[in-house]
Amino acid sequence: MSQEAVKVQPMYSRSAMTLEEIRQAMSECPPNHENLTGGWASINDFQSNLGLVGVAPPPSTPVIHPATDTLPEMLKARFYYWAMPPAGMSAHPNYNPQSSRRLAAIDVMITQVDSSHIGMLFSTRTQQVLRKRDGVVASLQTIL
Repeated sequence: MSQEAVKVQPMYSRSAMTLEEIRQAMSECPPNHENLTGGWASINDFQSNLGLVGVAPPPSTPVIHPATDTLPEMLKARFYYWAMPPAGMSAHPNYNPQSSRRLAAIDVMITQVDSSHIGMLFSTRTQQVLRKRDGVVASLQTIL
């Protein structure tokens, strides 16, 4: 997870896709800094650029971790997006969205509950970011 202290939001959904099919679909939707479009990558924190302004995350893809004695097989992915700049910043004469927005992310863990359902955990401090028109849930709805 990308933060030391997070809230986790669980969700349950119908999907006939396997974890590998979901991972592949996520891999085809990476974050795009030029258009400031959120997208999917791995949860690797190495050079993730989280919290930095005007940067993109390094290229990567979501990863499936095998089941263990205590955990099921799990798809781990990070949805990167660029947070809105502080109020009034966009009115500044030299405002450039690509160099003014802070890179943020929501980590997502997905497990196969049965052949037609998946379980998901979303790491976020605020539920509002989950439901954004161009956010993580909207992206998953497109994929699933």
